[in-house]
Amino acid sequence: MSASGRELSEYHLEAAIAAQHVMSPSIEQTDWSAIIALYDTLMTVSPSPIVALNRAIAIGQRDGPARGIEEIGRIANQDRLTNYPFLATALGEFELRGARTACSRGRESALCGGNLAGRGTRKASALSD
Repeated sequence: MSASGRELSEYHLEAAIAAQHVMSPSIEQTDWSAIIALYDTLMTVSPSPIVALNRAIAIGQRDGPARGIEEIGRIANQDRLTNYPFLATALGEFELRGARTACSRGRESALCGGNLAGRGTRKASALSD
């Protein structure tokens, strides 16, 4: 049971992560560093590719989309995420944010125009190869 004993469980950590999200007045004011630290601890208590993906997303929120994509690329056992829809969603979102940043700064980017559909899925496939 997560409410008894002195041992820190995955449930304590998941509750603490959820609390960070709930206490934040906005996504911009979220304490991403605290969430990342909680995910780091969760990775020691109950490691999984899904926990690693959530940690990578938090890093991308704090440090920018390129760092998020980089962290996603480092996930061990990524083949276990092949059919997990949030992998492609996270990659697509980070690619879109990165393109918006590049376009707003006047940089040439393949994502500045045209059809963005399927980019995250193709990127997820490339990472799992």
